[in-house]
Amino acid sequence: GRTGSGKSSLLQSLLRMVFVRSGSIFIEGQSIYEGDVHAHRRRFGVVPQSPYLFEGTIRSNLDRTSEQTDELLIEALRKVGLGLPLETKINEGGTQLSLGERQLICLARVLAAGRPIILMDEPTSGLDPATDAQMIRVLREAFQDRTVITIAHRLESLKNYDRVVELRDGRLLEIHTPQSYIAAMSH
Repeated sequence: GRTGSGKSSLLQSLLRMVFVRSGSIFIEGQSIYEGDVHAHRRRFGVVPQSPYLFEGTIRSNLDRTSEQTDELLIEALRKVGLGLPLETKINEGGTQLSLGERQLICLARVLAAGRPIILMDEPTSGLDPATDAQMIRVLREAFQDRTVITIAHRLESLKNYDRVVELRDGRLLEIHTPQSYIAAMSH
């Protein structure tokens, strides 16, 4: 959908940050508004448009609660194509790293957490072509057993998904296959 169509509001609704005015959202047959909000949010991994890293190490940025093994974190870094040591120091915001490296660390964080549903807000926005291709490869290979919901504007970004949901004025307008949507938008 276009700017203002409700894409970001949908992600916020899925995380129970805002409530829908009408209609319902169900995941696996259950209303998202039932149960504990914190338990609900633990089902989601989020890759933001503007990646943010905390002051600390790669390890502390991948696993804020120190629940994961070093092996799991190293494997997540390997899968996203980063060979950075876990004890690499990160400054506030991770500004010593490129935008692409910061985004790949956010992707590794979500991968290591093992959440069943991944929400991504323009994850390849502003990335160089090589990092963009790396992100798409990781999404295709490492997240194939998870539900991935992505806000995307570039048509090329859509081709690896199962469905494209088109929004307008905060409403679901239509559901397409990527091929049919890309073909319709290319005319």
